[in-house]
Order: sequence, then structure tokens, then C-alpha cells
Amino acid sequence: MTAKAAALRELADSRRTATLVAALQSLERTAVDDALDLFDLLMTSRLLSRAERESARDRLRTLPRFTRASAKLAAAIQVFLDAAEAGEDLSVAQVWAEIERVVPRDEVAAALAAVLEFAPPPAEEEEDVWRAELVKRYPTVRPFLPILSEVISFGAVEPGQRIVDAVRRLPELVGRKSAPTR
Repeated sequence: MTAKAAALRELADSRRTATLVAALQSLERTAVDDALDLFDLLMTSRLLSRAERESARDRLRTLPRFTRASAKLAAAIQVFLDAAEAGEDLSVAQVWAEIERVVPRDEVAAALAAVLEFAPPPAEEEEDVWRAELVKRYPTVRPFLPILSEVISFGAVEPGQRIVDAVRRLPELVGRKSAPTR
């Protein structure tokens, strides 16, 4: 790649041809590498970042209701804990009466429903939410996939071959209402 044209002229024909073929192969690998870097940048900036921003914006919209609901629940739980610490044997009805003096029962139920609605999901469900956001963004990337598969011959060692096969099957899934699980 750094050889001068004059130095290439001095080589024998077969050596010059081999050198030029090697240079072209190197340039092809570099171009493919650059294309994949660009695709990665597109995926990161257009797909993942946008999904994260929209998710954060949705969370911010729910924050005021979540804050009010959690404050009501905190007040109700504080009454419950105070009653438990008092050491008196209080019935459930007596504890509820104390709670209702602070927060009405229907507001406690509504606050609990709101907190359950807005609380972050468990880790497994959070991953499903992330995947759902990615699926929404798939049309942004879809036009590039055929180009990449035409230009680049993807391959993998045996453990990674399932991923390569899945990527090759992506075009079959376009337009389907549901995707197979395996």
C-alpha cells in the first residue's frame, strides 16, 4: 500500500500482479470495514439513541403522576409502620381507619395502580421493552440490509453461524404481523 509506482514497475509481471491484487483486496477489506462502521454509527445514532430518547421522554411525561402516587403510598405506609412500631395489637380495620385519616382508601388504591403502571419493569421485561423499541425502528435500517448482504459475504465460526443465518432471514420477516420465536 505504501509502494511507489516506480518500485512497482521494477517488479516482475507476476510479482506486480500479485502486489496489485493484494492491494485491491486490502482496499476492499478497508471499504467493507468502513461500511460496517458507518452502519454501526447509523444503528447507534438513528436506532438505539432515538429509542432511548423516546423512552426517556415517555418516562418524564409520567413522572408527575408517579411522584404524586408514590407520595400518597408513602404516607399510607408510614401510618402502617407507625402503628406497627407502637406495639399495640391493632386490627386491620383500625389500621385502615388510621390510614384513611391521612389518605382515603380509594386514593391509596389509585396510587398503587399508578405506581404499578409507572414503576420500571423487572429486568427481563425491560429487555423486551428495549427489543420492542428496536422493532419500531427497523424500517430506518431495513433499506441498508440488502445492500450490505450483496456487498459483504458474512460468515462466522460455528457458534456465531446462527446469528448470520438469522440476519440472512430478516428480509423474510418484513411485512409479517408476528415473527417466529425460533
